[in-house]
Formats: sequence, C-alpha cells, structure tokens
Amino acid sequence: MLEQMREGTKHPLLLLMFAILVIVFVFEFGGVSGSEACGPRSRAVAASVNGQEFSNLDLSVILNRVSRRTNTDDAAYAKLQRQAAEKLALLHLLADEAEAMGMAVSQQELREFILDPTRNVDFQIYSEDGKFDADTYQRFVKFYLEMTIEDYQNFKTRELLARKYLSVFEGSLSVLPAQVDELNKLRNTKVNLEFIRLDPKQLREAVTFSQDEITAFAEANPDAIQTYYDENKGDYSTPKEVRVRRIMIKKAPDSASDEDKKKAEEKWAQVKERILTKNEDFATVVKELSEDIVYKDKGGDMGWSKLEDMNEKTAKLVDAMKKGEVKEDISGFAYFLLKLDDVKEANTKPLAEVRDDIASKLIFEKKGQEQIDAITKQIIAAAKASPDKDLKTLLADLKPKKEEAPAKEEEGGDKEEEPAKEEEGDKEEDTAAKDAPPEKTVWDALQVAETGDFARTPRRTFRYDPVVKNIVPKSLPWTDVPRIGESKELASKAFDLTAEAPVLDAPIEVNEASFIVRLKEKKVPTEDDLKKSRPQVLAEQRAEMMKAWLGSWQTVFYRPDADLAEASPWLASLYKEALDDGRITIYQETFKTEATPAASTTGATPPAAPATGDKPATGDKPAEGDAKTP
Repeated sequence: MLEQMREGTKHPLLLLMFAILVIVFVFEFGGVSGSEACGPRSRAVAASVNGQEFSNLDLSVILNRVSRRTNTDDAAYAKLQRQAAEKLALLHLLADEAEAMGMAVSQQELREFILDPTRNVDFQIYSEDGKFDADTYQRFVKFYLEMTIEDYQNFKTRELLARKYLSVFEGSLSVLPAQVDELNKLRNTKVNLEFIRLDPKQLREAVTFSQDEITAFAEANPDAIQTYYDENKGDYSTPKEVRVRRIMIKKAPDSASDEDKKKAEEKWAQVKERILTKNEDFATVVKELSEDIVYKDKGGDMGWSKLEDMNEKTAKLVDAMKKGEVKEDISGFAYFLLKLDDVKEANTKPLAEVRDDIASKLIFEKKGQEQIDAITKQIIAAAKASPDKDLKTLLADLKPKKEEAPAKEEEGGDKEEEPAKEEEGDKEEDTAAKDAPPEKTVWDALQVAETGDFARTPRRTFRYDPVVKNIVPKSLPWTDVPRIGESKELASKAFDLTAEAPVLDAPIEVNEASFIVRLKEKKVPTEDDLKKSRPQVLAEQRAEMMKAWLGSWQTVFYRPDADLAEASPWLASLYKEALDDGRITIYQETFKTEATPAASTTGATPPAAPATGDKPATGDKPAEGDAKTP
C-alpha cells in the first residue's frame, strides 16, 4: 500500500493541487502581520481523541498549510477550523488504532518519510531543486506552521502511523493472479496498424464517369431520377428575392418632451408628402432626410434580400408589393417608407435541366461504390497473397500503369510509311492534351497511414476542447483505436492479426468510412518483461480496489476543507462511529461561530484549557535537544 501511495502521489496534478490550495486560501482568508503570527493566542480545547485533548493551537499543522489567519470571529474561518479539527481527530484516531495493533515508527522511518516527496506533501515547501533544505525546513515549521521542530516531527510520526494503519487493509484485498496476469499481458502487448481510409465523400471526386455513361444511366433509370428530384427539390430551387429601398425616421421615445415628439411626426409627414404626394426621387429624399446611418449614403438601397430573412410583418408587406410601389411600414421605434425596386421570383429548375446532375449522383452511389468495393477486394486479396508486403508497396504494385509510348525503330530496320502531315490545329490540340494535368483516379486518392503503437487498455491522450478552446487531457476507452476512432470490433480483431495473416478479411466501418487494416508490427512481451511489470500491475489493481473501498483517503492529510463523506465514505463512517461512541469529541464553542454545528460533530463544551506551560509558545526557541534536521 505504501508503494502504491508513492506511485499515486507522484502525479504532478497532486503537487499542483496543493500549490493552488495555498494560493486560494491565502486570498480567501488573507494573511497576517508578523506580530499577529508570532503573538500570543488564547488556548482552548478543540477536540479529544480517546481521552487525549488537542487545543486550537494544535490545528496549526493542518490549518497553516493553507491559511495563517487567526481571526476566529470570522464565520468562514471558524468553519475551516472546525473542518481541520475533524481531520486532526480522525488522523489521531487512525494512529491510535495502529498503535493498538502493535505498530510503531522508528527514527529511520520518520526520516525517510519526511524526506520522501512522493508521500510527504510538505516536502515541496522546504526543498530546493528537489533536495531537502534544512534552513527552509526550520523556517517553515517555526514561523509558518508556528510549531517547534519536535512537535512537527511528533505530528509526522502520527501521520505515518495513520498511513500504516490504512496500509494493513491492502493485505486483506485479494486480487486473482489470473486477473493480474491477463491485464499485465494486455498492457504489454502492443500493435501498430497501417490502414487505408475509404471515405465515399472524399473519393467521389476521384470516381468519374463519361457523359455517355451518365446519359445511358438517366435513360435507363427515369423513375429513380424523378424520385430523387421530388425528394430533393429544395436543392434545385431558389426562393423569392427582393431589392428594397427604405427611408427611416426615428420615433421620439415615450419619455421625450411633447416638442420632440412633434418634431419627429412633422419630419415623417414631410417625407410622405415629398415621396407619396410630390413623387420626388426616392434616393434623393433618403440622402437628405433619412436617419438610417446604414443605408442613407446608398440612397436607401438594402441590396437583394430573401423574404425569409425579414421580420414576418415586413416580409408579408413586401411580398404583396408590385415593382416600383412604395408603402408605409411602422415599427415600435421608427417610421419607414419602403420602395420595391426589383424582384426575382422563386424559381425551381426543371427536371430536364438537372437530370444529368442527379444521374451523376445516383450512378456514383451505385457504380462508384461498386468500383470502390472492387478495389478494396483487390487490395485485401493482394495483401493476403503477399503478407510480407506493406500497404504502400501493394498500392504501388496494383495501381494501373499509364500506357507507354511505342519504342522507336532501330536504324536500318524496315521504315514505316511516314504519317500524313498534321494540320496546325491538330498540333495545338495535342499540345493542350499533353499540358493538361493527368486525370485523377480512385487509386490516386488512396493514402496509407499508421496508428502507432497501442495496447488493448484504456489510455490518456490530449484533445482540443472547443468549449475551453484549449488542448486538454482526455481518457479514452480501450475500444478507441488511434487515428481511426472508436470500434470495439477493430480493437478486438487487431490483436488477432499475425505476421502470417496480417490483414483483416473485410474493411471495418467506423464513422461512415471504411478502413482496410493491416498489421504493421506486433510487440509481444517476453516472460522477463511480464515478470518486471507484474508488481506494478498488481499494485495498481490493489490501488483500484482500495480506492473503491476507501475513496480519496489522502485528502485527510492535505485537505482540511475536504468533504470527508464525499472523499472517503468509509473513513466518514469510521469518524461518525467514533463520534457516536465518544472516542472523538469536537468542541464547537472553541470556534466562536454562530453557525449551526454540523450534524457529524458534537456540540460539547470545551473543558478548561491546559496551562500554557504544557506546550511551547509560538515563536519560542527550540529546546536544546530539538532536532535541526529530520
């Protein structure tokens, strides 16, 4: 279990989380002045465990990791103190249970624990470049945690005892050897696949048909073409479009004066008189009087618009207008005059006009797919016949070669009759044909790619998250095949491929595309490889079982504010049981808060505080025997 703890706490996220906690709590609860940190504070009993009392000053080792504020009148800080008292009590309860089982911590074990960055979170604070720094260690303990070196080492001894107690349960967890061996083999067996992606949407441009083929298909399949046309008529239709000019006069708001309202109405009356009565040029009046800053300089011309892009009231009005007609349109904020300059009526292309386009789509769906299927079978057959050839070599071998020009006759041979002299126009056509880019085929569109090594186990990768607009870590299931996608069928069959039979019998369908898949390389672990990795796999299996049982129990040691019930239901039940039977008591009055005590703590009144001489005062020099280093 201790080895697993080391592995579990090596993750940089754990260290980052502790650093963030320090920052968050400093800003949340603030800092203190030097005098406040080192000055005397009143001592009161905060908790008792199995009859042993712990004062509010004993919470420093947990609290001061994240906050050094001493204002206990603050309800939020009082709550944090109460949470720290619960964690301290639980830690000492676990340590007592360890001692009851005969466990102890030697000076060597304590030294190794304090110097172990994978188990001791505090090490990150009093280390320099990953190495223990004695001066930083003493300053951290004496002035930051406000403890003596001896008290700090006593606390770390209790913490290590609690960890030892929890480690006992690891031995009681039974992991089936066959389960470990199977996972160990799965994790260490890796394959690298090469594949050809066959996406109909991408290959469509490479599948071409002559005009004669398209015409013949259209004549042979009139019903299919008519059905397609009827079902997709919107693709061949354009909605009605209008070109409108407008003049806008803003209404005076309800809060405006009567004079302002009158001015707006008079201006609107002037516009109507000049356009509707005097028939003045619309664009001229717009440039002179309109309050529309968008279209004023354009003479009110709004360009071509679809009725569906207008609001319903205006669209209905314009749709009923005739070319050249002017009508009023009044909204909640302005008066408008609209002039219909031009109209493009809704239009649907007749079937005769789009028949060939539809035929080319349908012929691709039928004959194009047939062509792709034929090529697919050809590639798979060749791969089976030549298992030692990779897909790139096979594609090069299978791709139809261009016809080569006939060789010239050798000197002295029978001379052929000279061809008739070409006309100038023929030469130009031949030159244009030579200069034209070669026509692409399906073979040209086929590309070979590789997955890279992967095992039949879950893995972590990094993907772009459009929500946060950044690259984020992501856990992927074992069924996700790199660069192809999620396919349980492929993830299973890939590991059955061998050097003698490296290609799948048929393409695999993933995300509306087909994949021809061939085994590029398979790495099978040796017995020595499996022997070396087995302890790690066993430890991880036990860790998973421990996590399912204990939850995130580590939070007890570095997160005083953590929700115990959420972090570890088992420890929460153990804590509640100790509260109920009196082994743990939390003295709520010590925290001086009016908040209602939590249901999981008792409301006991604290006994008389111990004399100040029982514990060195904050900032005192360590006794002569105090250790300078662990």
